Amino acid sequence: MEQPRKPKGSPNGTGGQYDTTGNGAPAPLPDLNGPATTTAPGRTAPIPWPKDGYGTIRDADLNGMDTTDVLNLDWSNITMQHSDMRNTHVTPLDLPYDPDDYNESGPTFLHTLFGDEPHGYTANYTRFGDDDTFATIAMPGSDPRREKDIDRHLDVCDSHDDPIVYSEEGADRQVFSEDDMRREVDEWRHRHNPKPSARYARRLADTLAGYVDVDHGVWRGTDIPANMDTVSPQWLDAYEYRHPVDDDDDDGAR
Repeated sequence: MEQPRKPKGSPNGTGGQYDTTGNGAPAPLPDLNGPATTTAPGRTAPIPWPKDGYGTIRDADLNGMDTTDVLNLDWSNITMQHSDMRNTHVTPLDLPYDPDDYNESGPTFLHTLFGDEPHGYTANYTRFGDDDTFATIAMPGSDPRREKDIDRHLDVCDSHDDPIVYSEEGADRQVFSEDDMRREVDEWRHRHNPKPSARYARRLADTLAGYVDVDHGVWRGTDIPANMDTVSPQWLDAYEYRHPVDDDDDDGAR
């Protein structure tokens, strides 16, 4: 099945890369006896769902749908676009994808919302057919377009063409604590030029720690490993602009 793809030349970016035309994956061939669909109970209206798990679902509102009902749907080869999966207690971790399985690869997503109460974080999540994943994770009431909200949203990306630089920790589904994030940031700090102060590193680690699903070692509402390799370079640049890096002349300063 043809999946939405990123344009070439932008492996690390999180903005302007998505295929928003809705033409990334073709609809299945029509059945002369009528469409082969089942019905998924949406929050506001029933949602037609391909019985064979092959097709494109657009603008689906599954917000608040029962977790078991969501997982019982056939996700074998679904492309979900611009849809709402919040408050289902389902994340992309529960809907895995294998690009090497041509029969039942699993679902891809384009700008689909994940996240549950009570924490209220929302992940606007995209998974492409090559298994590259991108997400903007926003706190309640924040707007990623506002510069002042740089601490209230996080852009993350897992592009498999990029080398692992800082750590291989978090590559597997695992518990991930705030101390783990501080170690990640400290390793990043020692590689950064100019070297940020310990005070700046603590601020950055505290900001990032709020976005971690500590039970699974991923960023909230995603299946993206929580480590410095998957924080968007563009987000780090914007964060640094908002909180200028101060050179650490005294490495022992606290």
